[in-house]
Parts: sequence; structure tokens; C-alpha cells
Amino acid sequence: MAYDLNNTVNRKIQKLHQWRERYSKSEYPYKVVVNLFYELYTIHFMWDEISSIFSKGLFSSPIRYSNFADAMNHMANIKREIQVREINPKLIGLMESNLPACGQQFEQYKQMIDDAKNGNNGQVEEIEFSYAYIASVIELVIPWAACGLLGMDKHKAFVDVTGGDVGGLSLQSFEEAYKYFNTIVNWQVGESYKKLPPLW
Repeated sequence: MAYDLNNTVNRKIQKLHQWRERYSKSEYPYKVVVNLFYELYTIHFMWDEISSIFSKGLFSSPIRYSNFADAMNHMANIKREIQVREINPKLIGLMESNLPACGQQFEQYKQMIDDAKNGNNGQVEEIEFSYAYIASVIELVIPWAACGLLGMDKHKAFVDVTGGDVGGLSLQSFEEAYKYFNTIVNWQVGESYKKLPPLW
């Protein structure tokens, strides 16, 4: 079934275009990074629930679907609940406390943001690419979990979503999931990404 990554990357690029129109040039780099962490923290806080879908133990998810669209709707509802309850009220505090999500911390972006808002197009491009790339790869976690709701194990779901396979697939953590998804799809995301014109 391999998930349509091209569509995902295009949606992320459209968001960048919208934000370029909405924010001033000096606000824009920070806002892009805020939105990157919004997406990172969403999956970070969903991870326990995602893990339970695949676990065989006491806390495993009893919910199963026979239809992929229904399973995706279920995941979208969980995502919305987490965003309303955990992310929307706390996002800036989580970023400023440097809580890591998938190996990313806000601290890593501060200098980049300063340079970008002061006219450095190279750093603007780096921030835009980071957002589109990372957000596209982590979004694969949602259809992967939806495949789990169809009754697939982690490995079968991974192959189904990415169209590729890797050895030693355990996916015990969000960081590990990112690493494995990235291994398979990095060239697809890179190929789909279309650089925006210079901001400055």
C-alpha cells in the first residue's frame, strides 16, 4: 500500500508558503520551528498509545478495524486529543525547557533562527527543509499505527507503509521509529522536496 509521501511533502511545503504570507520575514523562521516542534511533540506524547496498539500484553489496544480509512480516523482522533490536551497549552514551555523529541531540541535551532531572521537565506532554507523533511518522516508513524489497528504486527505494518524493509526492526521508541522510517524514505522525501524561493 506504501503511503503517499509525495503528497505529505507537498502539504508541508504548502504550509511553508502559507506561513510566509501570514508572518513577517523576521517572525517566520521562529514560527516554522515552533510548528516543527508542534508536530514532534504530538507524536512524542502519542507514543505510549501507539506502542499499545502493537503490544500483546495487558495494555494492548483492544480496538481493531477492518478498514484503513477507519483506522486512520481513529489515529487522527487520538492525535487531536493529544494536541488539545498536551500540546496547545504547553508547547512554548516544552520547547524552552529543551524537552527532546526524536533527538531534536529547541536549543539546536536558536542560532539558526537568529541568523535566518537577520537575512541569512541559507539558514531560512535549512529551517524550511528541516520542517518539511522531519515532519514528513514522522507523519509515517500515523499510518503505521493505523496498520496496527488492522491487526498487522510492527514489521508487516512498516513494510506496508514504506514499501521497504530493514533488518532488526524493533521500533521500541519514537527515536528508533524515526531512524528506521528515515532509512527507507529519505531519498523519496528528498526527491519530493521543492526548495522555496529566497525569503530575503
